[in-house]
Amino acid sequence: MSFPTFMAWGDKLSVIYNDAFAHLLRDAWDPLGSSFGTDWPLERDKLLPFVHVALDGGASKLEDFVLNL
Repeated sequence: MSFPTFMAWGDKLSVIYNDAFAHLLRDAWDPLGSSFGTDWPLERDKLLPFVHVALDGGASKLEDFVLNL
């Protein structure tokens, strides 16, 4: 079993994620390759602080985190 993981990559924060994270999306939406900053309207503000931690060289691990998609 893999741990759900996503990354926001490059200047546009393009979204890349693994199969376990895709399972969390429940086929409701496919953001793969989209821009995190503009194409994640429902959860952007909730997740953006963790993206900034990563861009500053840090890491975050979230448990029991609810995504409202």
